[in-house]
Amino acid sequence: MVTAFTSHIIPLQGVGNSMQGGRPENQDDWGCMDTPLGFLLVVCDGMGGGPGGKTASYIAKNTLMAVLQGCNAHTSRIEAMKMAVSKANDALYQKMDESPQLKGMGSTLVAVLINQQSAVIAHLGDSRCYRISHGRVAHRTDDHSLVGELVRNNALTEEQARTSPQSNVIMRGLGNTSNHTAEITEVPYQKGDRFFVCTDGVWGVMPHEQLVQRLTSQQTLSDLVDNLSAEIDQIGFSTGGHHDNHTLAAIEMNTDSILKDKMSKILKIALAVLTALLVVSIVFNIVCSAKLSALPKMAELEKKNQELESNMALYQNVKDGDTKELITKVEVLRYEKELLEESQATLISKIDSLEKKLTELQQKASDNTQSKPQAAKSGATAQELAQRAINLLAEMEKAKGSTWPEAAKKKAEYRTKIVEQLLMLDKKTGGKFNSRIAAINRELKSTDPLTDKVAVNPKNKNEYISTGPAKDKIQQLSKKIQEIKKQL
Repeated sequence: MVTAFTSHIIPLQGVGNSMQGGRPENQDDWGCMDTPLGFLLVVCDGMGGGPGGKTASYIAKNTLMAVLQGCNAHTSRIEAMKMAVSKANDALYQKMDESPQLKGMGSTLVAVLINQQSAVIAHLGDSRCYRISHGRVAHRTDDHSLVGELVRNNALTEEQARTSPQSNVIMRGLGNTSNHTAEITEVPYQKGDRFFVCTDGVWGVMPHEQLVQRLTSQQTLSDLVDNLSAEIDQIGFSTGGHHDNHTLAAIEMNTDSILKDKMSKILKIALAVLTALLVVSIVFNIVCSAKLSALPKMAELEKKNQELESNMALYQNVKDGDTKELITKVEVLRYEKELLEESQATLISKIDSLEKKLTELQQKASDNTQSKPQAAKSGATAQELAQRAINLLAEMEKAKGSTWPEAAKKKAEYRTKIVEQLLMLDKKTGGKFNSRIAAINRELKSTDPLTDKVAVNPKNKNEYISTGPAKDKIQQLSKKIQEIKKQL
């Protein structure tokens, strides 16, 4: 059911809705409130299965809201958000210590804190925030996931990432992840702008272009959120009814922020090119004008030159005894000739300089309009990718730490790297081994002994190492990858 909300400290209106989808329970959670630092909207998506996911999202949301509610109004919003996220992560670990059955739980988080200055967005994981301005996506958070990283490295397209079986491998989040640091961004807004925050159950159900069409529609916020939630359920139930929980909340701003939008890089380049072309045009006109204005002057100079040459010739024919008056006249004419020649040389120099400047500007404009970025290329062969995965498995087997969490964390980091290599191997081989690679990845992801089952080293009581079952499973997976490598 769609819930409407507003703020008493800043002009905005909003709605939110959370749906269970096709899952046994809803592990998403969301909330909003006025705080001393601005209006807060937060959405969390629990991870860990069973009661863990639902508990994690609830704790993360409530802790973030409580910390920000208790902040001083003069506190930096960015620093306050960092502190609130850290406190939320601490709260999850404290709960896991108190309740061992919740071990391994975690949560994504996306939050928007808005005041008159701007909107501060914090996120971890693959829950997203979109800013819609003038019918387009003006800002979107980047997913902290394995496939999100591959998209940024041009190893996968956004659509391939959305439909990948590894799309839920989270690289940064609260609780059971190796990175708990939020990515925080400050963005401006204008009157009429809308902020949408959602879990992956929303953006993962349809192609990006289709979702953007829904988010940029002219419907009221209430109708948009209600209709999109219903459409997601319809798509999910029509394809088996196992679709994810989906939560969507939206804010519409009724004022402009003090912070203003920066000019985009593309617009800057376009203006630079237009400016260069304008300068070229102006210089070209100046050169042409100078040439046209110089022509009569050049003709006049040439005429006087001829007259001077004629008089000089006359002077040469005058004998030594001729009148002093004629000699003086010729001397004056000689001086005038030198002045005219100097003026003629100055005009020619100025025209040459202008023509040179025109050539330089034309070349610069051509460089600006024709240069294109070169796409990054990956040089790793399929054989190399497979061997990297095998080597990482061997390192994973040897991983150890001075405490159980440290050892488990190191093994989890190796698992993430192995999955990444296998996904790139799948892409490099054109999907030839897709089913086998997907099966290996599922085992890597779902088999607890690989990361969680560590024990005290009999030879060193201060070390935790892999258990026997974990080593056996790692060796089995290594053999499967070796079999694929032999067929490459």
